[in-house]
Amino acid sequence: MEKYVEIVETMLTKGEKVTLQSVRRVAGKGSFTTISEAIRLVLTRGLIPVEVTGPVPESLMDVTKGLWQEACKIASGVVASERLALHSARVASQESQRELTVLADALALQVDELAAQVESLQVEKIAAEQQAQEAVISLKAMQEMFQQLGLKSTKMEVKKGQTTNEA
Repeated sequence: MEKYVEIVETMLTKGEKVTLQSVRRVAGKGSFTTISEAIRLVLTRGLIPVEVTGPVPESLMDVTKGLWQEACKIASGVVASERLALHSARVASQESQRELTVLADALALQVDELAAQVESLQVEKIAAEQQAQEAVISLKAMQEMFQQLGLKSTKMEVKKGQTTNEA
């Protein structure tokens, strides 16, 4: 954390704009949360230079000028803190959105795969039903042929994969 505080202070003394990205770029790494905390720490120390937003009336004493500058520092710190909080919330929201998009893509892929499996199973079912119908037709044709030849018919039953003959 102290490393980021030093980077922020250095950037401010050079007059550079301090953002989460710029601090992270200088540091080479770091979480946005840690960098945000470092910037907040610098803000609360009052190290960010503040421009006076308006001229101090000449009729006011030096004490009033000091109060005016202090008020400007406080206001600037509050605005900077709010900007950091907004930026942090935006980054968190974007990350959540990215995660949700990845999850939605994965679920869509699974749905597509399951739909393809269902379609394949339906095709297989239709083919199996056609084969069963053809087998029944062949069996009936054979039974009729046996009857025409005068042979004793045999009763064939199919029970779950087993064939039995009864004479």
